[in-house]
Amino acid sequence: MQSNGNMIPVSISIGLALAHPGDDVETIFSRADTALYRAKQKGGAHTAVFDEGPR
Repeated sequence: MQSNGNMIPVSISIGLALAHPGDDVETIFSRADTALYRAKQKGGAHTAVFDEGPR
């Protein structure tokens, strides 16, 4: 990204959560938040997926 001719470094971390039938919105958001926290722990500019596996 550039601002007033100066380069500004930008990075993004993403947390993903897989939803299963019957999951409520609060649970899905909580899982995504946990995944985002894990991605940020890696130092930024990472992704993490929260998946409890098959039910």
